Amino acid sequence: MNHIVLQFCSSSDLLPFEERHYVAKMELNHPNATEHSVAAGKPVGHHGQQIHYLIWVKPDDSKWQNVGAISGGSPTFGVGIRDKFFGLDKFPKPKRGENSLYLNGIIDNTLYRLELNIPNLASQILAIWRKQVVKDWEFMYGVKPYGFETFVDEDRDETKGFKKSKGGLYVADNWTCVGTTKGSTKDHVGRGLTGGLKGNPFHRKKVSIKIAYCKWIKPFTEPQVCNYKSSWRGQTPEEKALGKERTEKRKQLMQGAVLLLKTEGIDPA
Repeated sequence: MNHIVLQFCSSSDLLPFEERHYVAKMELNHPNATEHSVAAGKPVGHHGQQIHYLIWVKPDDSKWQNVGAISGGSPTFGVGIRDKFFGLDKFPKPKRGENSLYLNGIIDNTLYRLELNIPNLASQILAIWRKQVVKDWEFMYGVKPYGFETFVDEDRDETKGFKKSKGGLYVADNWTCVGTTKGSTKDHVGRGLTGGLKGNPFHRKKVSIKIAYCKWIKPFTEPQVCNYKSSWRGQTPEEKALGKERTEKRKQLMQGAVLLLKTEGIDPA
């Protein structure tokens, strides 16, 4: 029987796995890149709400191995097929920059990289992640999520030794395939924390078509009001206090992860 541990971590801890994954990489001579942007060929990075884990697995009669990474992040702003699945199309669509009372209750599985080929392991990890990220998300952001989304590249190629997959592990975990995207997205590169706001609009660009999968979080069967409070601007006393509180919570989760590794006899070095 495989033993699995998810280690809460920072986005920088994911880099080795992201560089070997099909996540978006910075283009050479990107028109919006600044001196603060990552180098060409490196993962573009994460934005919005985010929670990350390193994946540790101990196969039968073996030792613990760090075999991947998995993340949850803010949901994509406008995806019609996702909105229809969760019933969000019944509510007025918020304008860019406005807080959606319903959209904030969805967690996007933004990254899943697994580098150990064992039957059924991928779906087992995904099931464990779903339970863990819901707890940590509510602790970090004060929002009780009601659903998941993820987007699988229609033309993805797996690492050598893995079968080409177009979301089979999500089907195995009882996610619903809701359709395909239109192959267009907003580019966040060079937009900073005020991207999408007046005077600093995003630019649209063509991307590969994605297959969208969604799943309700039990016991929910309809969208919930999730009034998430933002702290990234840090302009008001409330935002500064909230930002400090979330930084402290992240530290607590990191410290808890270290204790968990020690309890399991895992040496992260």
